Parts: sequence; structure tokens; C-alpha cells
Amino acid sequence: MPAAPRLARKPPPSFSVLFSIGPVQETLFAALTRPQLLLKVRTLNREGRDWVDAEFMHVGWTMRPVDMPIRARLLRHFVCVEGARVVLPAAVYALEGDTRNAAHLLNEPRGEQPEIFDDKYFDEPECYGEAHGAWEEWEPEWRAGFGPLVIAAGVTMVGAEGVVLNSHEYRDGWMELQHTARLVVETEDVNFVSMHLPNGAEVKTGGSLTMTKCTSTGEYINVYEGASLVMEDSRVYSNRHFGVVSYGDLKATRCTFEDSGNVGVFVSGHHNSVQLVDCVIRKNGWDGVNVFQGKATLRGGTVSENKGYGVRAYNGGMVTVAKAEEGQPQTVSKDNKGNDWGTEGGDIIGIPQEKINV
Repeated sequence: MPAAPRLARKPPPSFSVLFSIGPVQETLFAALTRPQLLLKVRTLNREGRDWVDAEFMHVGWTMRPVDMPIRARLLRHFVCVEGARVVLPAAVYALEGDTRNAAHLLNEPRGEQPEIFDDKYFDEPECYGEAHGAWEEWEPEWRAGFGPLVIAAGVTMVGAEGVVLNSHEYRDGWMELQHTARLVVETEDVNFVSMHLPNGAEVKTGGSLTMTKCTSTGEYINVYEGASLVMEDSRVYSNRHFGVVSYGDLKATRCTFEDSGNVGVFVSGHHNSVQLVDCVIRKNGWDGVNVFQGKATLRGGTVSENKGYGVRAYNGGMVTVAKAEEGQPQTVSKDNKGNDWGTEGGDIIGIPQEKINV
């Protein structure tokens, strides 16, 4: 069978992403031939040499160990090229981007949320409405090298033990944890191999991500409607709230979802496909699996010791538990604090009725 064609390589994007150069230097660089450009960049600094050495490699790029924040800037540069295969040395790659820091933004920071009882709105309450509306609609315009990691289609990021892809975070008073440089996938055929994500990830509409032998903790992995996530031999654990939230397609095989503060795997949506194959879902702060107005299929695996239900079909949700096959027993739900199998306006197919809601 012929090998699948590789995606066409595109040249790397603006050098300002990597080297923080201004428009004048950018124009001068653009006028150089490729060999001249490589030689010029190689004389700049250490990260320039690493970039050139990687550029000369025939297949993919292997990043050399470099200091922070250089390594994160190199990573931003490499993953902008369609079809690139980027091998990461063991290190923490910290994505910077703080909506409160003017040095990270092209526009003004968002500022504090307007308060209706502020004296300046006492005589002109309509001004509060305008100010609050502007505050709600504000979106960051990031400077080069800050904000979410932009990953091109077909990129494969290969890690190893000790590779950590982190994002900037802060707490805004009593509000939830804020992530202003989240790991975001918006393109097709992105692959993570052997990477640790301490703040989860977002797979947005139109994006598709495959995670193989990865770990994720801290914040949940969010799969938007119209997106897809494939997980194999991966572990999601000790999240503050959910493990995985899927409004899109999800297929997890031989994965573990454990010790999160709320539901291990939450499913919601009318047009998504969710399959959990030989997964272990245990010791979560609420249900192991909660299907709300969506559908999910369980094949093998165990759901146990969760503080809510083991598996719950809720408000129109439907769970199909596949029959035992040769070499693959039926999914087991046991030792949960709530019902092992529960329905509240939903359906569970494949489990005897006498075992549901008991």
C-alpha cells in the first residue's frame, strides 16, 4: 500500500515571531536569497543558529536544548509549518501571554470589569452599559510570540519524558482560573506524541487532534462541536473540574481518566460520536461518565469508585454498552458512590434494566 503523501512544506512565517525584529529588518530579510538569509540569521544569536541547523535537516526538525523563553519562541516558529514533524528535547515549554500585560498586546489591556455602583456611573447609568459591553466584547490582539500556540495542519509534535507544554495562567479574584495562552488546536491532523499538558487543551471547531501516550492535568481538555479528538494510551488526571468535555467527536482507547474534581468524561451534543474503548474511569469527584443530550458507546474497560454515578445518561443522553466480544469483556461499572448505571431522562442500552438506577 503506497504511503500517504506528505503535506507540502511551506516556508516559516514572519521572522518577527522568532526574533522580535522590527518591520525594517523584516523587509531587509525578505530581500535576501535563502542561503544569504540563513547565513545572516546564523550570525544573530544562539537561537538563530539552532533555527538554521534545523532548517538544513531534510526531514522534520529536532530542537536542541536551549534556555527559556527561547525554546518556546522556537516552538512557535516550527509548528507554523504545515506537515512539520518537530522533535522536542526534555524541557518545559512555557507559552507566554497575559491579557493584563501591555507588553504582550497590540491593543490596550482589558482592565477591570466595570462596576454598576461606581460613582462615575451614578448620574449616567447608560455609560455603564456601554463600558460593560465594551469590556465583554474585548478580545486580545497578541504581539508576535505571545498568546495561544498556533499549530498548522498536519504538524506532529514528538516529546519524551520531561517534555511539558505549559500555558500562562492566573486567578482573577474569585473567578475561575484564567488561561490567556491556552494550547489551542484549530487545524486538521495535528498529532501530539509523549507530551505532558499541565493545563489541558482546546480543540476548536474544524480542528482534529490525536494524542498518543500523553498525559494531561490541571484543566480539562475541551472538544468543541465540529472538532475531533483521538486519544490512545493516554492519561487525564487530577483536573480541577472535568477530565474531558466533548461537544464534538471523541475516541479514547486504553486511556485513563481519574481523580478529577467533577465528571471524568462529559459528553454533550446532538451530532457527535463518542467511543470509549478499554478505558479506566475512576475516582472522579462526580460521575465517571455523564452523557447529556448526546450519545456515547462504551466498549470494555471499567468505571469505578467515582463519587457520583458510574455512568449517567441525562436529559436525552444515550449510552450504548457494547456486548462482550472474544477477548474483550463488557464494560464494568462498580463501587461508585451513586448508582453504577443511572438514567435521568436518558437511556442506557446493553445493560439489563434491573441493574439501572439501583
